[in-house]
Amino acid sequence: MSIPARPLRNLLPASLLVPALLLGGCSSGGVEEPATPTSAPASSPAGDPAVQLPSVELPDSAGPLVDTISGRVKEAGSVHAEITAKGEGAEKGSGDLRTDTESPALRLTISGPPPTEAVVLDGVVYARTEGEEIEPGKPWAKLSRDDIPAEPVEVKQMLTALLDGVESSLRELSVDTGLDIVRKGRLKGDPAEENLDGTQVRRYEGETDAAKLTEQKFKGSGAVGWTLWVGTDGLPRRFYAVLKDSSFTVDYSRWGVPVTIEAPPANQVSTIS
Repeated sequence: MSIPARPLRNLLPASLLVPALLLGGCSSGGVEEPATPTSAPASSPAGDPAVQLPSVELPDSAGPLVDTISGRVKEAGSVHAEITAKGEGAEKGSGDLRTDTESPALRLTISGPPPTEAVVLDGVVYARTEGEEIEPGKPWAKLSRDDIPAEPVEVKQMLTALLDGVESSLRELSVDTGLDIVRKGRLKGDPAEENLDGTQVRRYEGETDAAKLTEQKFKGSGAVGWTLWVGTDGLPRRFYAVLKDSSFTVDYSRWGVPVTIEAPPANQVSTIS
């Protein structure tokens, strides 16, 4: 089925809010740099996870710390993430992620307007924007890099950008980007023990040269300042990063709560061909 360019164009902008959201919309608009938060807001989902992992000794250096967290994240099996960004065009989003699968499994919602949903499963991305249909009765687009046509060029560019955005979001939600920032950065001062919404955590602060990061969206950003809150079980509860004109915060909760990631009903999905 060949999908017309216009519905794809309608689908694309909201979906591309994903990377802008997660970076806080890195603009040159002179947004005031937010202060690093030192405690969770009242509405924060940070708290004790459903999975009960034994306490672990948390290292005081970046590399070993990331190694410890990565192992615990995989053990937990699943997580819910809430993302809040500050900066021009920034919005909010949330996602549920399986952390124990070989291939990524994610269900993501961006608040909009209009709201956008995406499902990543077995290397395939399904995306929809509320109020839009690709074909009559089919609001979902099924996308993979192998499906992207070479022509017309406009459609190829739109679909490639859409997949890039969703995959970038996946890395953010899976803590991969945050841990990459920490691993390649340097700690500032000693870790601090504190309470985050009733949960005992250790707070790490640091800074990373953006030139060391693989994500293209960080290029030219100078230094990335960050703060990471980790529970005694080695599971992150919050990650905060600030760039020149923007910031983003990811709160992690519901570690270990069973999550089922399913593709949309086949009769509601349009396939690129």
